[in-house]
Amino acid sequence: MEPTVERQEIINGEIAMCPAPSDEHQFGVGDLFRLLDNHAHANRAGFVLMAPVDVVIRRAPALQVRQPDLAFWSVARVGGNTRADFKSARGGGLAPDLAIELLSPEETRRRLASKLADYASIGVLEVWLVGQQTETVEILRLESGAYVRAGLYGSGDVVRSAVLPDLEIAVDELFQE
Repeated sequence: MEPTVERQEIINGEIAMCPAPSDEHQFGVGDLFRLLDNHAHANRAGFVLMAPVDVVIRRAPALQVRQPDLAFWSVARVGGNTRADFKSARGGGLAPDLAIELLSPEETRRRLASKLADYASIGVLEVWLVGQQTETVEILRLESGAYVRAGLYGSGDVVRSAVLPDLEIAVDELFQE
């Protein structure tokens, strides 16, 4: 039985209810979190958080908050490598370097375009769109204020990120049963 808890984002000052994610979605988030967090810790690269984690897009004229499935902040962007440094930077509204969205079958192009525009507006350097149905990872990089496709990875491929240059993730590892 699927849980009935609903997630929320704040869009133009209005609470937007999002259906609770499926179990499969949550397994995917957990798998990616473990891979990214282990890498970040081993390399002292930064901080990884999973939803629900508020990323403030703007406070005025109306509050806008997104909740990526996963977010990564580099030590360089944070300005330090302690949790105190991270909490201080986050308290100041620091945008993540990387936002990861696991796409649901209900994800509309309009909603996705809106999220990407929001992430671009605050300088999120890279966005990963993980398609569990298609078993793909699309990496978008911010260039001149807009996202461009940096790679589309499928079965047999290895995902590589400009934000985490030493990280390599086999796509097949993400979609195993």
